[in-house]
Amino acid sequence: MDLASRYVFVGLLWLVAAMVEGLWMGVTGATQYLNLHIVMVLSGGVLGIVFGTLLRAWPKLAGDGWAGRQFIVWNVGVLAQAVGAIVRAWGWGDALIGSASVVVLAAAFMMLAMFYRSATA
Repeated sequence: MDLASRYVFVGLLWLVAAMVEGLWMGVTGATQYLNLHIVMVLSGGVLGIVFGTLLRAWPKLAGDGWAGRQFIVWNVGVLAQAVGAIVRAWGWGDALIGSASVVVLAAAFMMLAMFYRSATA
């Protein structure tokens, strides 16, 4: 599976997981997990599908030296955000979700730099 397909696949996994979590949250009334749901939908699902679409629309992006590392940074960041959202829901603080958000932001900056390099080459 090429990198663009991996992004879309993982993004769809996040969306399905978010739908299951959202259904559970609605049935149980556990609205303290709303941040988890938002992270799973936006940082996991939507961002993953957007990154995959960018790689498919601009194939030179996938050949960038940062492409594989950017995929790993994004995955680690989203997973840490999800765990951080759970930690926040349990009342254990915001440090993990905050630092993980910086990691996801770094992944977005990496994609921006990759896109800029491929567009100006």
